[in-house]
Amino acid sequence: MKLTAKDIAERYNTNVNRIYYYLKKVLGDNYKKSKGKNPVMYDEEIVLRIGNLIQDTTPKSERDKEYWRQKSIRLQKENNNLKMEIDAIQNIKDSIKLLNDLDNQKTNQETQKNEY
Repeated sequence: MKLTAKDIAERYNTNVNRIYYYLKKVLGDNYKKSKGKNPVMYDEEIVLRIGNLIQDTTPKSERDKEYWRQKSIRLQKENNNLKMEIDAIQNIKDSIKLLNDLDNQKTNQETQKNEY
């Protein structure tokens, strides 16, 4: 899969100018900056090399922040899913209670009819 510099920047959560800087380092003389409506597409191998350079130069504290941010997002999604499951279970419980109440009413009415 080939990516543009903008796609690479989004993937590694950085700006495009930083990607161009690393492209110059990785590609050397073969580096060509995108011009106009025809962006240059880069191979997955180059993307991975750029990603490694970014991770090597990113301070550990910033990587930790990103890790915890991602973990927080995952936990929030899981929490929302669990809340929806709890609501669904509560709705089922309420429905069962309602059905039991209706069944009890029907039984009481039949008992009263039989007594008369």
